[in-house]
Formats: sequence, structure tokens, C-alpha cells
Amino acid sequence: MHFSFFPTLLSAVLPLAVSAASYRFNITVPDASREKRDSFNDARFTYYDITTGVFNITVPDASREKRDSFNDARFTYYDITTGVTACGWTFSNNAEVVALNSQQFVSGFPGPSCGNRIRIDANGKSMDAVIVDECPGCPYAGLDLTEGLFSQFADLDAGVITGSWDYI
Repeated sequence: MHFSFFPTLLSAVLPLAVSAASYRFNITVPDASREKRDSFNDARFTYYDITTGVFNITVPDASREKRDSFNDARFTYYDITTGVTACGWTFSNNAEVVALNSQQFVSGFPGPSCGNRIRIDANGKSMDAVIVDECPGCPYAGLDLTEGLFSQFADLDAGVITGSWDYI
């Protein structure tokens, strides 16, 4: 795959003095990554070949996990209004957003987990949500839902429910 960018855009991103009209990029994108992602926050600049004028950028393969469903997952709820999420955003308790367990949440600010869309299935209902926070107390595959999202699946009095989820 090759992309051309205007020199002014590239010079703002990479401090290189190249006087060509456009730049040429070799971007390696594994098939699985292309299928499941439309942005590549984890792309890595690997090297610039001065003899050919080509920037080489590698995008790691999306993890196998990102294509799996997570069954028998534990879902709880929390008050998201207490501050800024791990992704740096604020929300109301009615937002359809979740906190992902620490084992699966990819760190960074904002981390690559931030903004990923998921589909949650529980108690015969299905809802879409966005990952916006980290849940240190959740087990692997567990999610902490906003009060509003949790109430779409069960009464808040239930406290904990199980279900499945997957990336969409």
C-alpha cells in the first residue's frame, strides 16, 4: 500500500528535511488488521530509506483476541460521573460506554483500547457500546457498564450479570 502526503503535513509530523513534491510510504498492514480496524493507532515508523525516499511504517496484526467473542463475562456497573475516564473523557451515567478490565485494556493515554466499539449480549438483549475506561477490579473479559447501560440488561439491584461481548 502506498500513500502520498503533502510535504507540509509530513514536516509537521516528522522532522525531516526532504524537498520532494510528495512522500512515498510503504505501510505493511496484515489482513486481519485491515478487516477489523479502520484506524491504526499502533502503527510504528520503522525507517526512512534515503536512497529511495520511502518511509516504511508497520502496523501490527490485530490480536486474535480482538476477533474473538468473550462468553460468560462478568458485567457490573459504576458511576462514571466521578471524574475523567482512563481515555481522558467525561460522560453521564446514561451513556452507552464501558470500562474494560485491566488485563485487556491496552495502556497509554489515550490507549488503543479507547474508542473501540463492542456489542454486549446479556439476558436476551443486545446493545452496542464504546470502551472509554479501564476497570482494575474486573476479571478477565469483565466489563463495568454505566448505570444506564446496565439497566438495559437488568435492574441495578442485580449488581452483577453475566453475558458475552465482542468487538464490532
